[in-house]
Amino acid sequence: MTKIRYQYINFLIKQIYVNLNINSYPINILDIFSNYKNCKVVSYSHHMKRFDITYSQMISFANSKDASTVYKNKKYLIFYNDLIRPYERQYWTLAHELGHIMLGHLEYYDNTRIFRSSLSDSEYTWMEKEADYFASQLLANNLILKELNIENSTQIAKLSNLSKQASKNKFNSFKKYLKFNFKTTDLDKLVLNQFDAFINTTICTNCGCRISTKKYFCPICNESNFERMA
Repeated sequence: MTKIRYQYINFLIKQIYVNLNINSYPINILDIFSNYKNCKVVSYSHHMKRFDITYSQMISFANSKDASTVYKNKKYLIFYNDLIRPYERQYWTLAHELGHIMLGHLEYYDNTRIFRSSLSDSEYTWMEKEADYFASQLLANNLILKELNIENSTQIAKLSNLSKQASKNKFNSFKKYLKFNFKTTDLDKLVLNQFDAFINTTICTNCGCRISTKKYFCPICNESNFERMA
């Protein structure tokens, strides 16, 4: 299997939104993991302290500077680098690892870990692209971005905690998405309903009051400068 399952990934993420009642950005990726009892997330710093190992030893153990997922007995142990900066990279990495798990990559190849050396180039590339697409859609879904009338990558970065580069990549793919007239599904409607308050609420930049997008003046300070919730 080397074809990226875009449609399936979109469906899966919207199901996650609905099942976990996700209704605003930025998403707390650790909260998502906490809902899956077969997943345990461990930071590099915690593991280093517990086993009294150095940072370089931790990198060697995980075989990655970012994260590593171990699959055994239908359970997942996710190690992630909480020492790496910027913080946005951590969010992306965790969402990427969740993608591998939710898309069944380790189960599909019956691997305890994803090692590039144990896969063909096409297999490794396929899994990485699927996990990247999953992370992109999970952290900043096109359906929500469209309703928010997103106009640039800076807005995406502010809303979703994506890095500057990831936000630029996301905005480029979002512009391509807008060229298609996708039919709104029943699942889309459920997601939009959950995000309704987030989509239709702004914040007064003067006093911080939360205001409906239908209002033109803040009822507290009478100012008219608003920005989206983030």
